[in-house]
Amino acid sequence: TTILTAEQIAKIPVPRDVTSVALLAPGTVKGDAAFGNLASFGGASVAENAYFVNGFNITNSFKGLNFANIPFEAIGEQQIKTGGYGAEFGRALGGVVNLVTKRGTNDFHAGGNIFYTPESLRGDGKSRYSPSGLLVEDNSRDALGNETIASLWASGALVKDTLFGYALIQYGRQNGIRNFGDNISVANDSETSKNPNWLVKLDWNINDANLLEFTGFSDKKESDRDVYANPQGVPTRENYLGTVHDENGGENYVLKYTGYFTDTFTLSALYGTGEYKRNNYAVNAAGQRLIYDGNVSPD
Repeated sequence: TTILTAEQIAKIPVPRDVTSVALLAPGTVKGDAAFGNLASFGGASVAENAYFVNGFNITNSFKGLNFANIPFEAIGEQQIKTGGYGAEFGRALGGVVNLVTKRGTNDFHAGGNIFYTPESLRGDGKSRYSPSGLLVEDNSRDALGNETIASLWASGALVKDTLFGYALIQYGRQNGIRNFGDNISVANDSETSKNPNWLVKLDWNINDANLLEFTGFSDKKESDRDVYANPQGVPTRENYLGTVHDENGGENYVLKYTGYFTDTFTLSALYGTGEYKRNNYAVNAAGQRLIYDGNVSPD
């Protein structure tokens, strides 16, 4: 097990995401980018890992290729387990990443920050070619765009020595341009994504032997892609065709009880609900909303 606190992570020059921190642990390598920004533990598939927040499993159980995200600023400690982990961290053939959120104390703290990444400091996209040298995808004009992430948080005691709270709200925005000048697709687009996320952590010390914890967070994300026509195989923007609106993510709520009954017996019980939704729709240049019905029989 490798454990990194928020203070340690802040001093390490790595990108501010869970996978980049997990790659600091021994026996981990970056997975194929085709599956997303994921890590491989001990040679296992990137789809065989498990991810937890305060002990609650946030792994997407459909494919195992993604997980619910909490605001990076809210992570108080990241545990990377590459083997020998306990039964509470099961359902994984690869590794386990357990995120422990920040929490309140008797002292009041508040703050905020803004991270801005200009387009000029981002890498350029590379075009794709077939083995015979045929241009498959022209990314010569791709631009990841500017990215801004702003966070505000506060923590402290709602009832001294008894009830503590931590709350954070985060807003991120990114824009970019993608060109698909290939022999199949005849459209290019510009995209703007935004994700207003939040997290709340409450700790209630009922007495010296009983503790109740609540964790709630949202990782919803929305994006709009303006699509334009272009001549086949040429990344030249022409008429506006419409806008595609994408939504994904959801809200998660976790309640955990811990009882210290004797020096050798501790009882822990956890209940939580996790939601992940993915949907999109398109609006054409005339303002008409387009919906694709995937349930229609081909007959």
